[in-house]
Amino acid sequence: MGWRRVRKAKIDNSERDIFERYGENVLGNTLASGLNPISEELNGIFTNKTRREHVVAWLTERGDKQANREFRLEMIEWAIVVLIAVEIALTLVKWNR
Repeated sequence: MGWRRVRKAKIDNSERDIFERYGENVLGNTLASGLNPISEELNGIFTNKTRREHVVAWLTERGDKQANREFRLEMIEWAIVVLIAVEIALTLVKWNR
């Protein structure tokens, strides 16, 4: 729990554009299935070990960013709960005077 260090993938912007175009689900399923994709852009994932490593690094980066986003949203939710509790406490103190 807490902030994760985002493990930034060291890949070219052209590859990053391709990966972002297809998304995490398509790339993850493509890697997991072991089947050659229909798309020529993705076909190199299985024929090139370096490109496969780039996909894995990119998916790791995306996972770290998503974990940080979820943690940030949870902290915002807790802050709202605390502020509401403080407001209720101050209102009760005011009414008891």
